Amino acid sequence: MNHASAALSHLSDALLEEFFKADYAQQKKRHRRQKWVAALAVAACLCLVVTGTALTLGRLDYHLFLASCGAYPGQIVDGDYYYFVPHRGVMRYTPGGGIERMVHTFWVDDWQVNEYGVYYDSGRSLYVFAHESGQRQLLYTASWTDTTHIAFSLRSEREVIVTCYNKHDQTFYQVILDGVSGEILLTTATLRYSDYKYEHSHYTVGQREIVLFPSIKDDDPYSDVYLILTENGVPLLPEGLLVSKYSAVWYGESLWFSTRQTDREEYGSVTYVILSPDGTTELVTLPDERYSGGDGEYLFYPIVDQGLVGCVEVATGQTWALTSDVPCDDLHDLVSDGKYLYTTAPWTDTQTVWRVIRDEGGAPTALQQVAEDIAGH
Repeated sequence: MNHASAALSHLSDALLEEFFKADYAQQKKRHRRQKWVAALAVAACLCLVVTGTALTLGRLDYHLFLASCGAYPGQIVDGDYYYFVPHRGVMRYTPGGGIERMVHTFWVDDWQVNEYGVYYDSGRSLYVFAHESGQRQLLYTASWTDTTHIAFSLRSEREVIVTCYNKHDQTFYQVILDGVSGEILLTTATLRYSDYKYEHSHYTVGQREIVLFPSIKDDDPYSDVYLILTENGVPLLPEGLLVSKYSAVWYGESLWFSTRQTDREEYGSVTYVILSPDGTTELVTLPDERYSGGDGEYLFYPIVDQGLVGCVEVATGQTWALTSDVPCDDLHDLVSDGKYLYTTAPWTDTQTVWRVIRDEGGAPTALQQVAEDIAGH
């Protein structure tokens, strides 16, 4: 072999070596990229599985890294008690009857009940489970373009107020629906988070239309909380006597508000205004207690540190503690229609049922335990 052939052969070998080195490096880089892509795919799949599992567990009331809540009070409608049990859903207890699940917990974000049915929201949609038909009906779904989440409240058997929030813009608008057909009766303008909501300012008591208006006073820090109570645009209370927009509560068919006198402070007692469907407006002053159940003639309140239920006679303001056949160990909140009383506490899952015992004059005197726990744990 001459020098030229040898040089050519050497150059060819060098080129082949460089080619194989470059090809090996390229293959190695491609293999490394494929490993990263595979690893990212596995991580994405795991992320989806974990996220999906967490969301599913959350829908079933198993919240990762969060402490679980105990029982909280339900609602009494037509003598039946509706309450929520974690991991199970919205339940109905009928005194003298049994326990029935109305809506599974997976579908419920929040719920309320009236004479027509159990209303509940899931995501951006509102549903009703009708008592009579036993059927579920979709009433409303908020637009995803201007709504991030919703809330709702029941104004009457025929009206539901849906609040459509946009958390990005800190705004909301409200939709008033027919609670049976889902027909849209009114849509409000878009408001800021700090503005008044419709359900905090408009009430119907029988045929009476009650509206609360703000009392704007620069020197009063509570002017956005205590409002002027009106009917047909006419103030119902003496000047300076305002009602709390967050205090509205129904006892029987009457609507109650707690009041505040702007020119004086009261301690140890609270004056309430009672609006009845017959057109009467009454003021009563009662001891300052956490009233949370009753029939309008007698109201009940928890005496937590003693494990007792207190009672007040509305007509006189006289109070006393009810006796019980067994201790009320888990007592923090209560609900009552005057016939039965239900006690709960945030540190336990139990829902306890009591029968209200009255004397010959009709005054409540004692509690008789009917069921120690209807939560079914």
